Amino acid sequence: MRQRFARLLIASVFAALLAAAGCAPASEPLPRAGSLTVVLCRSLTAKQVAGGTLPSAAALAARGASALVARPVREYEPLADAVARAGVRVVQAGDAVADPEGADAAIARVVREDPRGAVLVVSEPSDGSHGFVTVAGPGVEPGLLASMNAHAAGVLAADDVASLALFLAGDGAQSRGVDVVPSRGTDATERLARLEAYYGAARAAQAPIVVAFGVLAGLSVLGLWGLAAAADSARTRYWRLVAHRSLLFALCLPSATLLSRLVDRYPQDPARVLVLVLGIAGATWLAMSAVLERRGAAAGVVAASALTAIVLAADQSAGAPLVPGTAFSYSPLDGFRYYGMGNEGAALLVGSWLAAAALSSDVSKRSRWLPWTVAGGLFALVVAALPVLGANSAVALWGTVTMGVFVVEATHGRVRVRDTAGIAAAAAVAVGLVVVAERLFGAATHVGGAVAGGSAGVLAAAAQRLAAVIRAYAEHPTALVGFAAWGVLAWARIRPPAALARAMEARPAVRAAATAALTGGAFASLVEDSSVIVMVLLALYAGAALAVAAHAPRTEGE
Repeated sequence: MRQRFARLLIASVFAALLAAAGCAPASEPLPRAGSLTVVLCRSLTAKQVAGGTLPSAAALAARGASALVARPVREYEPLADAVARAGVRVVQAGDAVADPEGADAAIARVVREDPRGAVLVVSEPSDGSHGFVTVAGPGVEPGLLASMNAHAAGVLAADDVASLALFLAGDGAQSRGVDVVPSRGTDATERLARLEAYYGAARAAQAPIVVAFGVLAGLSVLGLWGLAAAADSARTRYWRLVAHRSLLFALCLPSATLLSRLVDRYPQDPARVLVLVLGIAGATWLAMSAVLERRGAAAGVVAASALTAIVLAADQSAGAPLVPGTAFSYSPLDGFRYYGMGNEGAALLVGSWLAAAALSSDVSKRSRWLPWTVAGGLFALVVAALPVLGANSAVALWGTVTMGVFVVEATHGRVRVRDTAGIAAAAAVAVGLVVVAERLFGAATHVGGAVAGGSAGVLAAAAQRLAAVIRAYAEHPTALVGFAAWGVLAWARIRPPAALARAMEARPAVRAAATAALTGGAFASLVEDSSVIVMVLLALYAGAALAVAAHAPRTEGE
């Protein structure tokens, strides 16, 4: 019955996410224009256009295609300079916030002067804010602009705008894959305004959710570690119950950030984002608490961790309709990552698999536990690293090391020298498969680009990545908290108090999870420029497994 229920739950999650993803819309190629005028309008947003603040811009957008423009993460050539060399006419329309009437009048004048030409109205992204672009002209279908860089209808990278303008003007060889996704009777500008508001709301709600997760989970783990050494009493049992429940709620938050978007795909203000996430987390917590009451704390943590892994994997498999902008991911408008899975999502996926596998070793026979554990780990690695899914190529390295160390130590009691060689070979194979997948599907990754450059390219990419890691630590000293979390787990693994030592002695898989988290985190610190996230999350999930194991006597088949 329990297995049937688990299968039904997994199938339901996948079905819901596939429904959220929908069918991939067909795109239409953009035609070249006989003449093009670029209108630069500062501070113009989709909200202003959809709200009718600039009627001429709204009319232009209604018959053309539009998109939000992500903030640039590196230096790029301003659009006016890029198109000036091609002889494209550029009109300065002023600031849409400071003088909306003047900006709208400038747009209307351009349309009147050349009614048969193409008009590209652009608000370029600036520090701390995204941009907006709309293009209308002969042959341009109404809808949303989409590019190969951003992989999302309605979002363009900053570099896409210049290549789009040059293509329309007849100067560029191609538009770098910038096409139009037809709006199919819906108001594309209104959709962009909702998307714009959602990303702003999600960004404002991100810090409270992440801080609540980290503080609640961290204090719960440390509290359970401390209570494991305390004498048994009514007070100890009470606080142990509180710590178990708070840890369970914290572990329900990551999956709730995605599941809340099944209720409201684009919440428009931070308060609604927080209410939805906390509400879904609360409902999930009640269900997991019921598991805890019936099967024990270990089963509750296994269920919460497994749900996180299932939801993350299902979302990526369905084309990632839910993850963009959520608390443990990136907004495409930030320009860091437009698609796939960031370091937060990858560490949550691997970490939740690690905790679930470590604690489930007691409730499952070895003949069942090992194949299910290996299969789950491989699926997590494929989802996170494959270019057409998570596209986080570094996971092929540190994720494979984490999985390899865990499986070997859990089954053999320790990692021998020959095991180390096997794990290194497996990591090399995993990286090679990522490169092969890139060649097959044409999705670029850091690893693939380095391999394409030969041995010199690989060495240069490795040096650049290490330099980026060091620079990140130098510019953001708070990133050292990752080493603090790693150090605490290392202390608990190498010089554990008596209660934790007994727990790891009784449960080799829990000890193996701590070793794997330490090893994987160490590798991530060398290859991820935001490795603090990976180190903290891996240590947190392995620490949670150890904390729960320290309070649960081993009973075979419980």
